[in-house]
Order: sequence, then C-alpha cells, then structure tokens
Amino acid sequence: MKKLFFIVAVLLSLNSFAQELVPVTEYDGGYLYVIQSDFTKEKKPFLYSRCSGKAEGSDYISEWFTVFDSDLRTVTSGIIPIKILKYQVREVKENRRFFSKSGGGITKTQIIGPTSYFLDDEWMTVSDDTLEYETCAGSIIGSSFFGMRDNFITNSIYLTQTMFDDDEDFEYLYQHYEVVPLDSKSEGQPDNIHLSYDPLNAGVYYDYYDYEYSQELQGYIFTLYRTTYYGGIQQTGTDVCSLSDGSVKNTLSNITDVKSAIVFESAVYIAGYDLKTNTYCLYRIDKGISGVERVAQISDEMQFGTMYSIQGIPVSESYNGIKLSNGLKFLNR
Repeated sequence: MKKLFFIVAVLLSLNSFAQELVPVTEYDGGYLYVIQSDFTKEKKPFLYSRCSGKAEGSDYISEWFTVFDSDLRTVTSGIIPIKILKYQVREVKENRRFFSKSGGGITKTQIIGPTSYFLDDEWMTVSDDTLEYETCAGSIIGSSFFGMRDNFITNSIYLTQTMFDDDEDFEYLYQHYEVVPLDSKSEGQPDNIHLSYDPLNAGVYYDYYDYEYSQELQGYIFTLYRTTYYGGIQQTGTDVCSLSDGSVKNTLSNITDVKSAIVFESAVYIAGYDLKTNTYCLYRIDKGISGVERVAQISDEMQFGTMYSIQGIPVSESYNGIKLSNGLKFLNR
C-alpha cells in the first residue's frame, strides 16, 4: 500500500511539473536576443525575438521584433517597413586592342615601341544602355556589444531603447541608401587588372581580356574589355529608426557600418566605418539625438586590407613577392 501511495505521489508531482512548463506567452519562433540593461530606460534587461518571412503578395522579406519583459509578457512589437528604391543604371561597355610581340606581358610594364603598342587610339564603345531597377534598399544593422552592468557580452545586438536617446521607445539601426544621379560614376567600379604601357608607369584599367595570335603582325593581339557603370544606389549613412512606427529618428551620416558598441564611464561608444575617410573610427554617441561625435580614427595599420610582407612590414600594392592581408597570402610578381 505504501508503495502504491509513493507511485501516485510521484505521478502527481510529475503532472504538476508538466503544468508549469505550459507557455505563458505567444511566441513567433524567431531568434532570441537580450537588450542589455545599459540600454534600457529602467536599467532592466528585456528579451526580444527577431523573426522574418515573406508577406503575402510581396516579393520581399519582412522582419519584425517582439519585446518581452522578465515575466515573458509582450511589451511591444513592430514590423520593419520595407524600403523600396527605384533607380537607373547606365551601363557602358567598351573594348580596346593592344599588340604585344612577345605575348604574355599584358600585366607587366610595357613601353610603347615597335614590339608593344595599342592598335586603337581610344576605347571603342560597344554598347551604351540605361537599365531600370527596383530593390529593397537596406537591412537591419547588428553589432557586437560589451557591457559592464550585467557582465554581458553578445555578438548580436539589433534592438535598443536608450542607446541613442532616453525615451521609452525602442529603436534599431537600418542602412540608409540614396539614389546616385545617372551622370555620376558608380562607386566600386571594377578596376581589378592594371596594364602599364608607358615610361611614366601610367595605367589603363580593364575588367578582362582575350587574345589571339596574328600571322600578319607576327605577334599577339589582346582585346581589353571594360564596363563602366553610372547611377545606381549607394549607402550614405545609417538610420536610427523607431520600432513603434518605423520612422527615422536620426541619420548617422557617413557611418555605413557599426562593428561594436560599449558603455564606458557612463558614455556609449561605437566603432563605425566612416565613408568619408574610408576607415573605422570611434564615435561617442550624443544622447541629444543630434548625432555622434568622432573621437578617434583607428590607425591605418589596423585597417582591413592592409598588405604586409612575410616579415610583418607594411608594403604597397606594387610590392613584388609574398604579401599577407587579413590572413590570406598573395604572390605578386
């Protein structure tokens, strides 16, 4: 009888435990994150989910946040507005022929003379087209955060409450894009191969080439190809957006990426990429929502893309030999 009573007691306790695991709130199944207490009005952390999905009748992916308190009750939620930009791109394709008696020297310094020269005085336009585009311009920016109050470190912070102001609204960072005028050359023009052809080492840039042997000239004719783009869109800053209605509360001009944030001596600092200087800089956030103040420029030696010799000495692009950059090894001849 005692054994039967013990079994019944265990079953009742298990049933009670199972009842405690019943969810107390609706959950959308998104990835879970924490807003650290340094960035909240009441200095208490919030739990939030980030979810995404394609809205009915839309070709674009929508994202939304849901914020929960410590009792897992929904505090607020918001859908990130999809920002559509319509723009034009002018695409100009050109080619130009180059002769080399020896061949194979297309990427080496060439001096105009009887054995190497351009067959065409100028680039010849093959096509000049203007294309219409439409895109969802921008996305939510996430960053790493290092906080002292809760001994908290996270590699993903997307939502805050008081990082940029002291109100009760929640905000997120969103890439700010603008349409580039059609008469302006687009950023990121592919100038990946360098052909030097005169004694002053002046250069001609092109995308790719092909070649064939000419019996008439007794040498190789290289045809160089390049495409130049005008117009398009370009990221020019970062928007601080309200979760409640998606409105832009402020724009951090020229800051196109935020790598990390930290609270130090009651001040908030972010490391962001500065479009004007093309370097990462340290900014102190102005709580008056008027913007940020740049307090330091990260040394060029620390920038991504810096080339080093195998001895660890910074070298230029023209350095001949083995070069190292961002953990990758390159051989330049």
